[in-house]
Amino acid sequence: MYYISTPAHFITNSLLMIVITENLALKTLQSTPAEAQQLSEIATQAYRDHYLYLWEDEGKNYINTVFDPIFLQNDMRNSNHLYWLVYWQNRAEGFLKVKINAPLPNQSPALELERIYLTQAVAGQGIGQHLLDFVCQVAQNHQQKHVWLKVMDSSVAVRFYEKNGFVQFGTHHLDLPYLKDEYRGMYLMAKDLYSE
Repeated sequence: MYYISTPAHFITNSLLMIVITENLALKTLQSTPAEAQQLSEIATQAYRDHYLYLWEDEGKNYINTVFDPIFLQNDMRNSNHLYWLVYWQNRAEGFLKVKINAPLPNQSPALELERIYLTQAVAGQGIGQHLLDFVCQVAQNHQQKHVWLKVMDSSVAVRFYEKNGFVQFGTHHLDLPYLKDEYRGMYLMAKDLYSE
């Protein structure tokens, strides 16, 4: 369980740092221009490390739109969205984004894990598992019954989510310019937080 207490959590520059392990911490982001710029830089790096092959234009249009600092700053102002920078050994190496209130199609209360991106430099360190556990804790803290997400149907991440109790409940088709046709399919997956 992750909760505010000293010394497990500490304040740096008036922003909450959540310590997950000795090497892993999360910085809760506000909507300042400096934070939006930092988020843009780490998001772009993490995305380029893993996803350029999906695009006919190497992701340029997508990155310039979705990871634009002004777009991110405006999105961070939405009270339904939470962002964290992921720090590994005191270096920003990724980010998380959730939508706190994002009900499932049957209207069951749920939190959506919209983004979980890490740089290639920290792949294979078990960070994804810690982050997923953290997101489930956040959902429970917000009285949500489920966590759900979209994952590419061709991604090896599908098995990771299945191993963690997520089940497919639908599909989605991405209609984004320059995305290669073979990568447009997505699974909608959800985890019941109270079935275990």
